[in-house]
Amino acid sequence: MTAPAAPTPSPSVPAAPAPRRARRQAAAAVILLAAGLLLTLLLALDLAHRARRAAYRDFLAEADGARARAARELQLYLDVFDSIRRLHGLSDRVTPEAFAEIAQKGMLHQQRVLGAYGFAQILPEADRAAAERQGSPIVENDGRGGYVPAPSRPAYFLLTYQTPPSGLGVPTGYDFGSDPAAHGALSEMFRHAIFTVAPTPDPGAFLLFAPTLYLADPAAPAPVPSGFAVALFSPARLLAPVAGDLRRTAIALLPPSPAAEARRAAAGLSAPAGTRWLTAFPVAIGQQEWLFCAESAPSFWLPKLPRTPLLAAALGVLLSLGLFLWLWGASRQTAQVERLVRRRTAQLADANRRLGDLMEERCQLEESVLRIGREERTRVGRDLHDSLGQKLTGALYLFTAWSRRHAPPGDPDAAQIASTLKDAVTQVRRIARGLAPVALTEDGLPDALRALASEASALYPLDVDFYYEREGRPRDAAAAEHLYLIAQEAVTNAAKHSGGTRVVLTLDFPPEGGLLAIEDDGRGMAAADAPDAVGGNGLRIMRHRADILGGTLSFETSPATGTRIAVSFPAAPA
Repeated sequence: MTAPAAPTPSPSVPAAPAPRRARRQAAAAVILLAAGLLLTLLLALDLAHRARRAAYRDFLAEADGARARAARELQLYLDVFDSIRRLHGLSDRVTPEAFAEIAQKGMLHQQRVLGAYGFAQILPEADRAAAERQGSPIVENDGRGGYVPAPSRPAYFLLTYQTPPSGLGVPTGYDFGSDPAAHGALSEMFRHAIFTVAPTPDPGAFLLFAPTLYLADPAAPAPVPSGFAVALFSPARLLAPVAGDLRRTAIALLPPSPAAEARRAAAGLSAPAGTRWLTAFPVAIGQQEWLFCAESAPSFWLPKLPRTPLLAAALGVLLSLGLFLWLWGASRQTAQVERLVRRRTAQLADANRRLGDLMEERCQLEESVLRIGREERTRVGRDLHDSLGQKLTGALYLFTAWSRRHAPPGDPDAAQIASTLKDAVTQVRRIARGLAPVALTEDGLPDALRALASEASALYPLDVDFYYEREGRPRDAAAAEHLYLIAQEAVTNAAKHSGGTRVVLTLDFPPEGGLLAIEDDGRGMAAADAPDAVGGNGLRIMRHRADILGGTLSFETSPATGTRIAVSFPAAPA
């Protein structure tokens, strides 16, 4: 069958043969696809390499920052230990009772930093009997976890005090000279007058020794060693604050050992091509050179494995193939979406503005209600004090004068009336102080809380104590008043509902801001009875006051530990 003849093209518009045009279009598409694939692959490889280099730099920066923070923690530890050593040098100038009181009440900071520490002395054999009559027997480890009396030696390195009790892992009266490792470290310490470190049976803990030197004889040419301070040094405990801030780096502080030398040799050899990055820094502790090691977590290098460039190349191929199909339609859909988004964004912005206005109005109303209530309480308290209180006081004076003239001495009725009037005056003044406390300023908050504790102790069957830790002040006087009212509400709730015998108020100003804590030793609440579950008005009011002053309120309760309410709030600049 013969095909019909094609029409003759116009001379002004010559037409190319259809197969040749299709081949050109196909070739152009293949070239575009190949170029897109090649460029995508090269870009993916380059980005992967750059990202890996950047991740390694991040690891080095994080490791260096961790080393610096660890060095500060270690320096603080050593400085505090040195202060303990100096304090031990004064122990012969005060009574044992006074020294124990200083260690227990005045060294809370040292206990928080060191954990466990103690003091020891060098005791000659001639003084052993007298020392054992006055204190604990001198013992040594029996090798089975127990202790036996120490045999006779020329001198004993005797532990005379430790806090907390048994915190060093040995009893008071233990002879450190019975342990070869400790004896060697002590010999090094007295020979060179430096800090020394000795291992313990626990591989994660070490004993840190520091000498105490003073002139036993004023005519002696050199200081005579009399004793030493000892602390339980735990690298894991020292690094815990630093490690808690790290998410992608593991750190360790290693004593001199084959493992530490292996870490030192491996540090930096695999970077940045390997998948396990290490870095190490030497750290001097006493007579030893320890090693601070940092190792990368998988989150540093896992996203940069070789499959990443392949996935990027595959994605580039798919994008190149789909570009011709959806580009135009996507642009039309994008235009429609943009118009819809602009319209909806304008609607949301308008609704957000209206909601913001409503919230601001509500906050103003709530603040007005609190302010009016505060002013009304102040007015009522002032009226009670200035009017009823003054009249009751006058009546008491008048009755006292009348009874002196007209009542016989020792009249029980007159005494009863006078006692009743005195109680009424005291109660009116107490109510007036509760309704209108002394004028609060940001500088007077500690005094107001101290007065609140004293009044609550007198009013309720509770021991209410106030502790003022680090100094500081709230942002302004209004914030101080809100904090006072939160403490007042919490103490009242504890007196009414906790069933406890003691309440502790603590005001502290750490570097990150202010903290007010109210703790009781009562029975707490079950989870189903927590104020949040039943909608307690007192807790809601306290939360609202915390929100007003820009802080947050936390509530913790347990039948075993009682109830704790803590308010974190912004402090005034130093």
